[in-house]
Formats: sequence, C-alpha cells, structure tokens
Amino acid sequence: MALLITRLSMQTTGGPSFFDQNQFLFSNPLQLLGFAILASWAIRIRKDTGWHRRLMFTAFAVLTGPGIGRLLPMPLLVPYAWYIGTVLLPLLFPAIGMLADKRRYGAVHPAWFWAVGIVLALQVIADLIGYSPIGYQFTEWFLAGTPGAERPMAAFFLPI
Repeated sequence: MALLITRLSMQTTGGPSFFDQNQFLFSNPLQLLGFAILASWAIRIRKDTGWHRRLMFTAFAVLTGPGIGRLLPMPLLVPYAWYIGTVLLPLLFPAIGMLADKRRYGAVHPAWFWAVGIVLALQVIADLIGYSPIGYQFTEWFLAGTPGAERPMAAFFLPI
C-alpha cells in the first residue's frame, strides 16, 4: 500500500512540496525495504531476544516517519525536511534505547548499531541514486504525462 500511495501522491500532485520529488520517490521504497530487512532479521533470530527486540524496535521506528512528519511544520524545514522528519527524529527512538542499554548494562547492544547503520546506509543509497543523473531521469520519466510532472522537482515552500 505504501508504494501505491507514493505513486499516487507523486503522479497526482507531485508529492509533498517540502520534499524533493526524486528523494521522495527513491527514499520511500528504500525505507520500506529497511523495515522489511530489520523485521525479517528480527523474526529469523527471535530466540535471541536481545537482538530480536532491538531490531524490531528500530524497524517500527522507521515506520513512524510519516506520522512524525505530520506533527512538524515541514514547509519551514525545506530543504532538510526529509532528513529531519523521516530520518533523524525516528532514529531518536533507537538512540533512547541505546542510552537505556548503556545505563542498564554499561554498554550498548550491537543490534542497535546494526539497525541504525542499515537505516542510514539505505538513506545514503537512496540519495546517491535519487540525486544521480539516472535518478533525475527516472523521476522525470515516472512523472511524465501526469499532473505531478507540472511541479518543480526541488522542494519548495507553498505560498499562503
């Protein structure tokens, strides 16, 4: 559903004005992939409850991005709205878990580093693809002939 909603949003309105279209188009699916990787990994090793719960916690934290974004004044955060609303703030949840581990056990469990590393690595990959010439071309092709193509590709502040 999330991929279909991304497609619908992109092609009907060009996506949220406070996100670059190419970043939105590539980052959304890769964040879902990150959730799937973390959740699958957590399920596969569910007998190791230390790893399982930390991987699952971070997987679900990734999904909080859209909800958190709706609570923020996203247009005022252009051009960093994506990073603040859908990457940085959701990663505060695992950061709190890391602090709790440090206080309770004296060390941070390695699952946190792996989970946060996967999320950040996928965002870097999304940006490398989305902001490459191929990413721009793909975004233009994806939007061609739709109302979403009329919007500028770069994020902008909507006039009131």
